[in-house]
Parts: sequence; structure tokens; C-alpha cells
Amino acid sequence: MKKIFYLAIALTAALAVFSCQQEKDADGSRYLPGPALEIISKDVVFAPQGGSGSIVVNTQQTLTATSDRPWAVLTVAGNRVTVTVDRNENLDSRYSTIKLSTGDATAEITAQQFGLNSAYAWEDSYVFPYGGGELELPYGESGTVWVDVSDADWITAVVDEENHLIHFTVAKSIYNYERTATVTVTIGETYTRELTFTQQKNPAGLNPGEEEPMTFTIEPAWKPYYVVPQSNDQAYSTVGVEVEEDSHAGRYFIKVVPASEINTTDPDELQLYLNRHAPEWAAASPQIHRASAEEEIEALPMGNYVVGAIGVNNDNQINGSVAFAVFSVTKVLSPYEKFLGTWSFDRNGTEDIWTVTEKVANKTYNLTGIDGNTVITAEAEFNATDGTVTLKAQSNLGENTVSTSSGNVTGQAAVYGRILYNGTEYYVTGSYPIFTVSFNADASVGTLTPGTVGTNLGDFDLIGFGLYTIVGESAYSATNKASLPATIKHLTQGSGSGDDPGDDPGDDAYGKWLGTWNAGSGRTLTISPSEQGKSYLVTDSGFGGFEYETWLDASTGEMLFRMQRVDVYEIDEYYFIGVNGNNLCFGDEENDLLLARGSLNGSTATISPVKYMYNGNEVQAAAVTILDYQTEDGNGYDQGWYGLNNITDLTLPATLTKASTSSLNVLQKNCYDLDQNRLFHTTRSVGRTKSLKIQ
Repeated sequence: MKKIFYLAIALTAALAVFSCQQEKDADGSRYLPGPALEIISKDVVFAPQGGSGSIVVNTQQTLTATSDRPWAVLTVAGNRVTVTVDRNENLDSRYSTIKLSTGDATAEITAQQFGLNSAYAWEDSYVFPYGGGELELPYGESGTVWVDVSDADWITAVVDEENHLIHFTVAKSIYNYERTATVTVTIGETYTRELTFTQQKNPAGLNPGEEEPMTFTIEPAWKPYYVVPQSNDQAYSTVGVEVEEDSHAGRYFIKVVPASEINTTDPDELQLYLNRHAPEWAAASPQIHRASAEEEIEALPMGNYVVGAIGVNNDNQINGSVAFAVFSVTKVLSPYEKFLGTWSFDRNGTEDIWTVTEKVANKTYNLTGIDGNTVITAEAEFNATDGTVTLKAQSNLGENTVSTSSGNVTGQAAVYGRILYNGTEYYVTGSYPIFTVSFNADASVGTLTPGTVGTNLGDFDLIGFGLYTIVGESAYSATNKASLPATIKHLTQGSGSGDDPGDDPGDDAYGKWLGTWNAGSGRTLTISPSEQGKSYLVTDSGFGGFEYETWLDASTGEMLFRMQRVDVYEIDEYYFIGVNGNNLCFGDEENDLLLARGSLNGSTATISPVKYMYNGNEVQAAAVTILDYQTEDGNGYDQGWYGLNNITDLTLPATLTKASTSSLNVLQKNCYDLDQNRLFHTTRSVGRTKSLKIQ
């Protein structure tokens, strides 16, 4: 379509102009003194898009024409001058003076082209998606603006006179066919423009021939609700609507639909859905209500639903009044079942996952995950009177292999509480309540209240608990023991409830690495949180107490091992580093090279080296270790890298197997034995030295 719009400025009658006169047209064109040309017609007002116009004169002589602006290009043929202009990229209008002459007769004509801020710059038509949209059209003309959108109730227009803008809003379409409308804009007394607005079809919308849509509005006097059953054996559920007292909201019926079918938060989607389904609901509805009412429906499967009150007239036809409420159907849990599932427990900054399963129905549970151990299972007791759960101190929980500074040892696992006596902590043997768990209203949070243990030294409130491994007269205890009182948070409900406020810990890429891993020959790597979800602290029993940091690659679940400084003294700096024999080390004080990647396969992990280009050759670390970099020899010179004689390299690739989730230390009778009514105390020592220089 040719997008050229002409201002209705034309002279249709010949003008007799005498040489003694000098007159001006309304647009500024002039007839010069002396012999003058007779202008028959002129059409030289252009839209911003550009175009062509003409000037026709009454003459029998040769006609010439010139323009003072290069954007106005002239072509003369006989008594006609054609004026051609390109698109005006400026916001404002521009003007050109065109001089005409035939012998001694002359005339000047002013050509005008509107700028982009003019209504002349608008397109003829605009297309909108079925989801609707907005459009702003600028106008530079003066005068009152009228916008007629009476042709379509789905279009609204607001005129911003201060900024010379017309703002259009197109509503979402609920039709499965394209719709169009003509919008008429009038500015002042001289300009009128018709625009075509087209909106694409909604593929899921109403089809041709279906009922014209009704506009549904929310009725505030209706409050739909769902009644939670008292047991899982009920064959029926109850839904209802509370109607405000003295309300005249009218008649309604009750309807329940799955939440996946209806979007009550999107007004346009809701309108479409109700127009499509409400008439058939009304026709099939067996009960019509005026006041507050309840209805029984067949028991619903677990899931999310919407209960609605749909208004009808006296002929039981929908009248556009509605009200909705969203509800969830979950399994009705007994007090015993509420403790089943997985729980998150904050053990002094380390997240443990407790898994609780049925042992003896309505009496006891199996509790796995105490003190971070994913293998040992303790027994917890249910109190049917008050719905609480109690964990007692208990031994003989099966064999547990732990790693110590002298190697792996195997003994019987036990769960004991801890007391504080004369400033020293002791664990207490026996069988007594360590803590009792009580729950909030929806059983999403449990509070661990510490128990009390009586000794011949007095009664003590427990300050915490821990998992212990008993070997002869020695005990091995988690260094990061749990404190009391504490709380637990429900993650997943093991009985099958649809309520799942947390992530399945089995899919936690970060948490899978936490714990203690066996690397063979009595060597262990204990991995604990550094920055939750991102990095870890790794304590390797072969590295003499040094800790280094690793990072999680969340995209792959791999653990990244980088070169890093792990300790520093006056002239000594200790680094976690890659090595290849005695002649080549990977890293320096300035770089944190990626040395290796650890990948998981169930309870097994493999740490593999990363390849590098070194002096033009592809190389990789044969091992990772801790090296000492001496920065001064007394004369201000670096001495280079040194090995440490109590540090053993971790050869790559290394295979790790999950041992437990806590690092363990020998406590050597640091306990109070209730059977013997006596205390036992603790001793231990550590140390490290240097060794060979790495060339």
C-alpha cells in the first residue's frame, strides 16, 4: 500500500495576479511582483515516508524549476513540475522553496514534508498477538485529538496531550479466529486518519459459532472452602460456600476442578475457561443454593484443586458471578506417620539428612543419619499419648569402621548423649532419653528438647549427642558433635503425602560429596562444607592436618581440585599442588591451576588428573600433595619447593569409597560410665616435620 497522506490544501481555481501586487498563500507560497505565473494546482505536502507530488502552471512558454533543498528532487515536463522526496528521518517537518519561471514570469512554491513525530508517520495498519499488547503513536500536529474505538471493545485509547502521544491497549483475545477493527483519529479541524488494528487468533480460544463471551466478575460475598477429612477411609469429601450474612449475591452452584485445568490468577485465561465450561456445568448441576451451603463429593485423589461458586439466574443459566478458592488434598497422617520421611538437621553448621522409616507400626522407628552417618541406624520411640518421639542412648548398633591417626579400626557403633562437668565434656553410656521431639501444628518442624541423665555426681541436662564407635576400652567420636536443644525441618513425607516442601536429598549434588571417604592403605579424605552449595574443606589423613578447598561444578556434579596456598609462616608457604615425579610440580604462588576432577558413581568417587600443555608437551599431574615453598634463604633468594616427610602423595587417579560423614578421633575413655559410676579422661598429641627438596 502506498503510504502517502496529503493535507487538503489545493487551489482549484485560477488566480488573476497583477504585477503591482505581492500576495502570499496560506502555506507561504508567493506570487512575485511583475509578470507572474498562473498556478493551476499544487500538491507538495508530503508524509514522512516520502513520495511524489506535482505543480501545474498555465503557460505556453518553456518552464524551468529549481529547489533550494537537495531532498526535493524536481522533474519538469511541459507545464508540470513533479516533486519527489525521500523519507524524512527527522522528528520535525522540513521545507523547500521551489522557484518557477517562464521567460519573465516567476513564482515561488513552498514544499513541506512532515517529520516522524507527526501523525503522518503512522503506518496504515498494526498487528497484535492474541495475548494483547500496547502501542504508542506520537503526533506533532496542534489541535484537539479525538480517538474513536467504538468499533471494538477490545481496544482502549488514552491521549497524552502534554507529550503528544496516543497510548493504545489491546486486550487478550479469547477467540480462535482473527479479529480486526478500524480506529479513527482526528486532530484539529484538518486531519483525520483511519488505522486498521488486527489481532491474531488464540489457538485455544472460542471457535466461530460458539456463544458470545460473558464477562465474569468476582462476587466478594461468596467464600468457597474445602473440609479436610478426619481419616483416609472416608468415601466422601466436603466442599462448601460461606455466604456473608444479609448478602443478596443471588443463586449459585458449587464446582470442583483440578488446579491444572484452571488458572485463577490470569484474568484473561479465567474468562476463556469459564466461557467454555461454565454453561455445561450449570446445565449438569444438581443443586442450586442461595445461602451458605455444603455438598459431599467423592473423595479426591491427592493433588491441588479449585472449588468455585458459579452464579446463575432463575433459569439456572450462568449470570457472570463467580468466586474461587484453591486447596490441596493430602493424605491424612496419624501422629505416628507425621515423623516418617526425611528431615534436615543442622549439626553445628553441617546439614545432616535424617531418614525415618517404620520399625514397629505406631510404636518405633528406624532413624538413619544420626550425626551425619548414612549407614548406622538407631531406634526411636513414639509416644501415642502426646505424639512425641524420643531417641534413647543405645549401643550395639552394628559394626562401624573408622579412621584414626594410627589407621582404620572397627568396633560397635553407639549413640550417646553428652554432659558438661567441671568444664569438661563427657559422653554418658547407658540407656536414657537423649532428646524428645515435639512438632508444630503441621509437623513441618520438630523441636529437640534435651533429656536429663542422673549420676552419682548429680543430675545433668544433656548438652548434645553424637555417634560413637566403641573398640575395647577406647571410644571414637565425631569431632563435630550435635548440640541440644535443636530443631529439624521436614523435607519429604515418607508415607506418600503430596506435600513436599523440600528437595529430595538423594538428588543433592553438593551433599553427595559430604562425609568421610576411604582412599586405601588406611588413608581417608573427610569432606565438609566450606561455602554451602559451592565449596568444601577437605582433610586428608595423609596430609598431616592440612586442609585444602575444593569446588563443586554444579553443572556436572564433579568436584574440582585446584592448586592453592593452605598455610603460611614467616619464610614458609605451604601449597596444595600437583606433582609429576621429583622434577615437575604444577602450580606456583600466583596461579590456582585446575589439577584434577572428582566424579561420583554411587558410593564410589574417582579423582582424575587434568591435562596441560607444558613446554609444548601435554602433561598431567601424577599425584597431588602438600609442598613447602621457602621464600628466603637468608640472602633474600627463594629456595624453592620442599616435600614434608609426614606427607604422602595422593596418587592419581585415586579411587575413594564412602566410609561415613564425620571425621573421628580417639577419645580414650572420655566418658561417664553409668554402670561403674565413674569418669574416664582424654589424652592425645599431634606433630609434623619437613623432608626432601623438589628440584
